Amino acid sequence: LRYARENRDILLVDQRGTGKSLKLQCQSDDLVTQFAFNDALIDMNILAKEDTQRCKSEIKVDLSHFTTPVAAKDFEAVRKALGYTGLHLYGVSYGTRIAQEYTRQFPDSVLTSTLDGVAPMQQGLSAIGHAIDMSLDALLKRCTTDV
Repeated sequence: LRYARENRDILLVDQRGTGKSLKLQCQSDDLVTQFAFNDALIDMNILAKEDTQRCKSEIKVDLSHFTTPVAAKDFEAVRKALGYTGLHLYGVSYGTRIAQEYTRQFPDSVLTSTLDGVAPMQQGLSAIGHAIDMSLDALLKRCTTDV
């Protein structure tokens, strides 16, 4: 980003619930971890739903304020507060969803948009996880046949 910084401002915004802005994080030690999938006897979906419900009751905030459309509105408020006439958007993975939503809501505020690793708006995030699982399974299968 050094080259871009020589003649451009780079605007990085902590999305609600992340970084230093009202971080949404449960303190439970018993939340399902990404490594629990090693135990084939555990139904990860059931545990994840239970943990999510427990976490929601712990944090006591209205989660409807932590959505992609709300994030786009926040980014527009930041743009206006800083006095920019428009933004050159760059999004990777989930950032592509916010860029798409921002462009939908505020097309006149978008000068250019670069999306890398697009996460389609119509696809749920859980489908992305499933696609990653399938890709890893295919890779591991190839590795065992290449020996």
